[in-house]
Amino acid sequence: MKKENHEQEIRTTRVGGFGGSDAAMLVAIAERITSGQPLTTTQKHRIRVAKGFETPPPPFTSPEIEAGRAFENEVAAEIESKGWTREVYCSPKPNQMDEPVNFRIFAHADFMSLDSDWVKECKWSRKFDLNGLQKEYRWQLQWYYMLGADGVSLVSDTADGRAVSDIKRNAKDVETLRNAVAVLDAAWHDLDLTITEKSCDELPPTVAALIAEIEAVTKTMTQEEETLKAKKAELLAYMEKCELNRVWSDSASVTYTAPSSSVAFDAKKFEKDHADLFAAYRTKLTKKEGYLTVKINKNEE
Repeated sequence: MKKENHEQEIRTTRVGGFGGSDAAMLVAIAERITSGQPLTTTQKHRIRVAKGFETPPPPFTSPEIEAGRAFENEVAAEIESKGWTREVYCSPKPNQMDEPVNFRIFAHADFMSLDSDWVKECKWSRKFDLNGLQKEYRWQLQWYYMLGADGVSLVSDTADGRAVSDIKRNAKDVETLRNAVAVLDAAWHDLDLTITEKSCDELPPTVAALIAEIEAVTKTMTQEEETLKAKKAELLAYMEKCELNRVWSDSASVTYTAPSSSVAFDAKKFEKDHADLFAAYRTKLTKKEGYLTVKINKNEE
């Protein structure tokens, strides 16, 4: 199968179902549903795609992804002539599990032996060693067993070198995956999928530009505040040394306030120890206007 056709198939099948690459997310989704926590924005987007409310995101690439594709091509050249079929669509074996009512579950195996239903999953990484790679893709590898695979091997290329590792079936993990599928299926029509967060690439250009302007001004203000703080500390040290209470110019005045201490009322502890009394005195309604909090990522400065 051509790479372009395979990528299109993967995008298409994301509508209406979940594949092996979604395994870890499904476990996390089920944990949130079971514990009554709201879904994350990423989880909501994925379910909205499965429901057909959103189109699948466009193909993404990176040097790591391209290295992974090259590695898979090398593996294909070695094993396709030995009975291994590339890019096989896998669905649950009959009587393997109760299939969900509201969505499909499947996997796209990198390679499969159609005679034995044994899967080979290829992974290239310089972030993880072999042990870390197995942990990172734990749920995806066990997902094949949930669908009914007879065996799973991880074909890896890491900083440790290349290896082929047989992954044992973990009955507990398989049951966790089955339960995650069942939990999501049962809650399918009751999920709150309202999106309250958006990245800049999802916003109108004018709004994205406004955010960029706010970011630029905030960075400038932060730098100026740090400069001001340093200058004030220098002046404070001078005024303390010279025992000055006030200095001024034609347009500004600076007053020195000596260090002091005071006793504060611990409202939180009082509320905890005397909840009824605290509630009785909370009679004044204070209204606050909405406001924005701007945070600048340190690595972006």
